[in-house]
Amino acid sequence: MNDEIPLTLRLRRLVSDWFPAVVVGLVVLTLLAGVGTYGAHASTEYETEEVVVSSLNESTEFEHSALVRNDSTVWSEGETVRERPLYYMRLMPVLDANYTYAYDLSGEDGDRDPEVTARTEARLLVRAVNEDGETLWRDVRPLASETSGSLAPGEAHEVSLSVNTTRVARRIFRVESDLGAQVGDVQVVVRARTSVNGSVAGQDLSREHESSLPLVVRPPTYRVDGAQTVAAGTPLRTDTVREAVQPPLLTRVGAPVGLLAGLLGLAGLAYASRRDLIELSEAERERCLLAEKRKQFNDWITRGEIPGIDQYQTVVKVSSLSGLVDLAIDTNNRVIEDDNAFYVLRGREDVAYVYAPSTSAVHSWLFGGFDFEDDGSFPEVEAAGNGGDAFGGGTEAPDVESLFDDDGFGDTEGADRGDDADAFEWPEEDDEAAGDDLWSGGTEDTGDDSRE
Repeated sequence: MNDEIPLTLRLRRLVSDWFPAVVVGLVVLTLLAGVGTYGAHASTEYETEEVVVSSLNESTEFEHSALVRNDSTVWSEGETVRERPLYYMRLMPVLDANYTYAYDLSGEDGDRDPEVTARTEARLLVRAVNEDGETLWRDVRPLASETSGSLAPGEAHEVSLSVNTTRVARRIFRVESDLGAQVGDVQVVVRARTSVNGSVAGQDLSREHESSLPLVVRPPTYRVDGAQTVAAGTPLRTDTVREAVQPPLLTRVGAPVGLLAGLLGLAGLAYASRRDLIELSEAERERCLLAEKRKQFNDWITRGEIPGIDQYQTVVKVSSLSGLVDLAIDTNNRVIEDDNAFYVLRGREDVAYVYAPSTSAVHSWLFGGFDFEDDGSFPEVEAAGNGGDAFGGGTEAPDVESLFDDDGFGDTEGADRGDDADAFEWPEEDDEAAGDDLWSGGTEDTGDDSRE
């Protein structure tokens, strides 16, 4: 049996079982989506922000190089090496550095004639510091000083300076010799301090910038340990701008889609309800319930091929699949399922417990219209022609447990099955009488149903 329920049937059952909740959910979705759509498209919110109209951008930069003073297998005397990661004291003892300061203007005020003066003083600082950064000793020497007046935007204010690393190494050695100890971490730094004054874009300008070029002097080599420069932007004039706030994309697109979905859903429910397309028939509902039970009891059910049911002496019809599984659990057996949704539990060799849903093709064939009452009990069935009960007379339903009594299967009293030879004493007949009706004794049927 195919236990898969079509998606349309599952959706119909879901809507049928939760119809009020589905309607309320669609109404809420429609209202919320309508509010979101109105807020995203019908109303506009604004926000204000400060926008930089014109600004002053300043920057400093170091460039370094060294002149080769002695020939070597790598470099020739008089050659200049630039931006090297490592320099050699014997070949190139003097480090040449070029410091520049520049500024530019952006915005509507960039075309005004500024009046800017830049003055830079460069010094060489040699000092020793401890682990906490405290200075143990220091030595400061001036390197260069330069002033540039009427500096225009984009024009560079340059300062050239030189550091004799051999002398620096000797200075460090002399200081440590005087102190009698090599203490702290020795630092060598080139510092350039630039003072900027003047008028830019109609505003007075007065500021200072400090840049540094650290050196690591370890004879017989030295190197530049990264430069610390300035790159700053200063707003000169700002304006307040009022801009419309754009709602999120999810709101702008999702709200109309949700509104359309809610309206279509409500219209579809109304149409389906009027055309009676939602409610499930008894067969459809039973199919869904059977599929749920089948999935619930899957551990106790095995698919297989059911042999002819007529081989069992006693067939007990069970009213539900759950009842059949309960019997399987109680008797430590399994339920067998065939392709016709036909479930059988073999209790003993002569007894079969059977469940077949009313939608099964074998239901009417197997039970011949015999069905349980609404309360699950056996119906009262009268045998044709004698006014008695189909199970042997009376109006009481048979005791199902008595059907499984071992002694009961051999009892000939009241037996009505012609396939039990021990239950009857057949008269010895010759070949001529063998074809006569054993019930009538050769007489015509008088219409009396009673048997003597």
